[in-house]
Amino acid sequence: MTSSVRVVELGGAAAGYCGRLFVQVGAQVVRLDTTTADDTVQGQALNLYLHGGKQRSPLDLADAGAAQRLATVLQDADIVIAQLPASTLEALQWQRWPASVRVAITPFGMTGPYRDWQATGSVLLAMGGYTALIGDPGRAPLSMPGHYAEYQSGQYAYTAALATLDAVRTGQMTVGRELDVSMLETVLSLSQFTTVMWTHMGQIRSRHGNDWQNIYPLSLFRCKDGWFSINIVPNFWGAFTNMLDAPELLADARFATNDARMAHRAELAAIIEAKFGHRTMAELLELGQRASRVPTGIALTLADVLADPHLTARDVWQTVRSDAGRALRAPAVPYRYVHKRLGAVLPARRLAAARTVPGPLNGIRIADFTHVWAGPLGTRILADLGAEVVKIEAPFARGPAVVASSATGLYPGGVLGADPWNRQGVTNKLNRNKKGLATNLKDPRGYAIVRELIGQCDVVIDNFSAKAMTGMGFGFDELLAMNPAIIHVAMPGYGLSGPYRDFVAFGPSVEPMSGLTSLMGYSDDEPRTTALALPDAIAGVTAAAAVVSALHRRHAYGETGQLELSLHEGAIAMIGEYFIEQQLSGVQPPRLANRHPTFAPHGVYRCAGEDEWLALACVDDASWRALVNVLCLTDRPGWVSQDGRRADQDAIDAAIGVAVRSRDRLTLMHELQRAGVAAGAVQYAPDLLDDAHLVARAFFAPLGTAQLEKILFPGLPVCIDGQRGAGWCAAPRLGEHNAEIVVGMLGHSPEALAQWLADGVLWDRPSI
Repeated sequence: MTSSVRVVELGGAAAGYCGRLFVQVGAQVVRLDTTTADDTVQGQALNLYLHGGKQRSPLDLADAGAAQRLATVLQDADIVIAQLPASTLEALQWQRWPASVRVAITPFGMTGPYRDWQATGSVLLAMGGYTALIGDPGRAPLSMPGHYAEYQSGQYAYTAALATLDAVRTGQMTVGRELDVSMLETVLSLSQFTTVMWTHMGQIRSRHGNDWQNIYPLSLFRCKDGWFSINIVPNFWGAFTNMLDAPELLADARFATNDARMAHRAELAAIIEAKFGHRTMAELLELGQRASRVPTGIALTLADVLADPHLTARDVWQTVRSDAGRALRAPAVPYRYVHKRLGAVLPARRLAAARTVPGPLNGIRIADFTHVWAGPLGTRILADLGAEVVKIEAPFARGPAVVASSATGLYPGGVLGADPWNRQGVTNKLNRNKKGLATNLKDPRGYAIVRELIGQCDVVIDNFSAKAMTGMGFGFDELLAMNPAIIHVAMPGYGLSGPYRDFVAFGPSVEPMSGLTSLMGYSDDEPRTTALALPDAIAGVTAAAAVVSALHRRHAYGETGQLELSLHEGAIAMIGEYFIEQQLSGVQPPRLANRHPTFAPHGVYRCAGEDEWLALACVDDASWRALVNVLCLTDRPGWVSQDGRRADQDAIDAAIGVAVRSRDRLTLMHELQRAGVAAGAVQYAPDLLDDAHLVARAFFAPLGTAQLEKILFPGLPVCIDGQRGAGWCAAPRLGEHNAEIVVGMLGHSPEALAQWLADGVLWDRPSI
């Protein structure tokens, strides 16, 4: 189905991924190639992954006629996505480009002290707080392979741009909007505990190899033919002792609580290895997921993922063709309609409700059933963009067990306070700008209230298991009966169909199933996970993109339906080019640790201090010469070219290591950037909150209420017309908006509200 949207795209992988999403929604995408083609196998794979379905044309920005040619191409564009340096965009007078929506994707944003700095993905991950958490203590922290920072920035750009265009077309906003997307801020916006641990507890999150800092057992273990992952958050401990065939461990004081298991992790690891080390990955996946119902996964290679029966059954692969005409498989965009209805009576956009954040999604109302991380992150992004998001919570959602858990115990100053259920750090981080309704869905009156609410919503979103919404009486057919124009977005771990549909899924156990673990680590025998629950961060941004896609299709085509995305497939999409590379070369790409297939040097180097590091990359010969000058390196004739440097990386890394070992990482970062070298300090939470560039761009939002003092939380990495954060409010207290929703929105009497509160149909504090 062809959309009436015309998109022009310029620049790198972030713009390319953004354009790929527009192709998926049916837009006409014109790509202007501003760099020479990369004919390496990696370059071919990336090109095939990102640019299928686009019209392509070269554009040499240094050519005298480039500006005029660009103006001609842009003449009838609705959206232009430009990933070019800020200075280049200003020289091209991008503010005058004739498009309804203009999007700039840059490493550091269009303003601020770092706006003209150089960056690679590894530099952005280091400066954004990811690299500090990946890898082993005492060893160099690890970056990630691929284009994570770029692809996630592309998803943010797509979401904000399409939402803004639809707002323009419906008269909610005027034409000519400018969106500023920062890739550094994208990485910062997608951390789970990094800043919250510091702002709430004064703790700096640290790296622990494949383990997690605050939960055990949550790690990667060796087995007979590879590696398997277990993700035993506290409520799965009993089921896991059954998987171990060791129910006696339930009565063992060493393992009775998460804190006890953390203290005795070596003993527990020995038990796990003795029980499972002789078994195969396939046996352990079956035992964990089907027999014991605990979140487990196995570390698949790229070839394993390509042959995976679940993904084959779900038809997740799309065909791309090489220049030689060879058919190759690539991950499709990881969300899809599984049901459609055409010609539904579509609602007009509502008037902006009181307290709604100004933004392109004003007039859109969302019923939010999500929990944990991925789902609440997705709905928070939508709320930041102006949607009215009503968070529906059960009375036990923030109950005593949650408050008491050390795994989630992030409270300001380490003090629970009088109402700790309203003070937990991650809850407040993920639910800003939302409204809160706490109701007992097991009571028919509570169910009726939510049913009425859904009748006045545009979207219902959940990230439960595949069967949960149907079990609660909110299956898609029931939702359509409540509201024939509703869009339902389902976010199960492995999708609504296929052999794994009922698998228990959390980000850490899903990650190895995506193939990412096969690319990460210090060597072929030392695989490492991110220890970041990365699939959750991916799914959250993907969910926001999926919602605006569905809203666009409803507006453009009169469709409504059920949209599904899986945690698993979102992670696969983030490394899509590697699956193509594996098919082109016939071999699994090697683990490169912190090296790069093209750039040399490219690494993370120890600086002065106990755990102080600097990421740097020489993307061309000029940046290598600048690095030599700043560090006073002894150059060698063979190092003048990238090929020569790649052939002698051990010697180059050793020389850099000696040169930077006594240098301050932050000072050296500034020196190298002034010289034109892509370099970034590996930053920790205190660095991030004090960073002059982030402070100048007002990225961190101070939010607080009567129950929570003002605390800085990461913001949205998108500025619209130079603004963000206008009208933002802190996360709602449990049940804070019961009256506003039940009386003001649904029209019930204050007397009915009082009765329902007295009867426990509605709640403003946890049940016991």
